[in-house]
Amino acid sequence: MLVKEIERFAKKKGAELVGFTDSKRALSYLCIPWANSAVVLGLSIRHPLLATGVRYPTWEEPRQFIDVIMDAIALSIEEFLEAKGYRASAIGASNRSTDLRPLVLASGLGVEGKNHLIITPEFGPRVRFSAVVTDAKLEVEPRRIINLCRGCNICCEACPSGALNGTFNIKACENYNRQLERESGLLIKKCTLCTDVCPVGRK
Repeated sequence: MLVKEIERFAKKKGAELVGFTDSKRALSYLCIPWANSAVVLGLSIRHPLLATGVRYPTWEEPRQFIDVIMDAIALSIEEFLEAKGYRASAIGASNRSTDLRPLVLASGLGVEGKNHLIITPEFGPRVRFSAVVTDAKLEVEPRRIINLCRGCNICCEACPSGALNGTFNIKACENYNRQLERESGLLIKKCTLCTDVCPVGRK
């Protein structure tokens, strides 16, 4: 079965989470007319160095070391599917022009938390994603995840900018991060409290 083959291959290449979706609604955001399905790949941020923000070639373009790893895994899945005669296109974690959240949510790998990040049962919000769209028809039943934030407001209470107050005030978040950069003198200084304090996925 192709789905099982892809899952085994992806995990061999280093992916810790592998999900699938054929949701037309989620795929429509990509504007790729031939896409019938998507493979969603996740990798946890286990070491602080992997979470270090790096900006290149200009500081306006945030990247992370782990994104390079996720890009490589996605490309290997693209090549795997093409070798089997399917059309495929990798969407790397470093691709800031494409929002992977609809695919992740549709695949059932995670849910949207109160911190407005994708939260997975395995790793909480400490995970990065990439994906591969394909014309292969991968018929799978997405995982069903319960509300992982039920009864918890830790991230909302910890947010120093007040951005998490029922809705996500992105302006407050951005302003606080700019303040951190000015005070530290570092272009890579970012607030990660809403990720750090989340109890989901901690071992």
